[in-house]
Amino acid sequence: MIKHKSGLTRITHYRHFGLCVALLLVSVFTGTYFAYEHRYQLEVMMDDFVEPEDEVSAPAVDKRPKLIATFRDQPPNMFYYSKGRFSGPLRVMLEQATSEIGYALEWRQAALSASLTGLADNSVDIVPHIRSRTREREKLYRYSISIREEQRSIYFAQWEHDPKVISNLNDLEGMAVGYPQGNYFNTQFQQASHFKKEPYSSIESMVMAFHRQEITVMLVSSKREVEQRLQAVGARSVKYADFTLDDNPELYFLYSKNPALQAVYDRLDQALSDMKKRGEVEDIFHSFALAAPEKGSQEPSGYDKYEWRLK
Repeated sequence: MIKHKSGLTRITHYRHFGLCVALLLVSVFTGTYFAYEHRYQLEVMMDDFVEPEDEVSAPAVDKRPKLIATFRDQPPNMFYYSKGRFSGPLRVMLEQATSEIGYALEWRQAALSASLTGLADNSVDIVPHIRSRTREREKLYRYSISIREEQRSIYFAQWEHDPKVISNLNDLEGMAVGYPQGNYFNTQFQQASHFKKEPYSSIESMVMAFHRQEITVMLVSSKREVEQRLQAVGARSVKYADFTLDDNPELYFLYSKNPALQAVYDRLDQALSDMKKRGEVEDIFHSFALAAPEKGSQEPSGYDKYEWRLK
C-alpha cells in the first residue's frame, strides 16, 4: 500500500530545507567576511606554505634587486607562527612598499643586537619594529618615516617566590637587571645608576643568565617568548611586578647608512607615506588586530598572553 505524506509532514520538510539553506548562507557570509578581514594574514601564510615543488610550473626567477631585512618575535606587529615562519603587519607593509619601488625582500632571522650590527656594517639593509628614536641611533642609522604611534609597556620579571616588591625604579637598588641589548627604555631607566644593568645579545642568553641567578630581574616586552625560554630549560615560574615602564613611542623601520641605498630609502619612505595616505597602513594593522586587553586583566584576549594596545 502506498502511503501519502500529509501536508504537515511536507511543511516540516520544507522548514528543515529552508533552515539548512539559511545556515549555508550564514556560513558562506561569515567565511567571506573572515577571509576579507584577515586577508593579509592569509596571504602571508599562503605565500609561506606554497613551496615551489607544489606549484604546477616552476616560478619565474625574481630578477628584482633585493634588500636584506631581519625579523624577530615582536608581537603583535611581528610574530612567529611556526618554526622558521613569521607574520604580522610589518612584514606585509614592508613587502608591499618594496614591491611598489621595484625591489624584493630577503628575510633573515636575527636578534635586535645582531640586526643593529648588520646595519652598521651594511650586511643588513632594514630592521623592522623600532620604537625608540635616540640621538645615538641617529648617528649610526637612518630612520624611516613614522609608521604609527603605539602604547608600550615593559615588564619587570622576577622569580615567582621572590619577596622583593618592585613598585618603582628606586626598589631596584643594588639589584642586577637584565635586558636585551640594543633596546632603549625611558630616560629615567637609562640614566639610573643605583642598580646594575646587564645587556644581553638575545632573549635566550638573558633567560639563561636569569636561570643561573646571575641577574634577579629581567626587562620583558614579550611575555610569551620569555616564558617559553624558561620552560625549555625547566626553570621555575616567574611573576611580573605591578610597576611597568610605559610610553607612547612611534613605530619605525631602521635603515643602514649605506650611501648606495639612500636614494632607495627615499623611494621606500615615499611608498610608505603614500600607503599611509591611502589608509592601507591602518587597513593592514586592522586585518591583524585582535581584541586588546585592558592593562592588568587576568585573562588577556587574543592569541597569546600579551598586554598590548593599538592606537
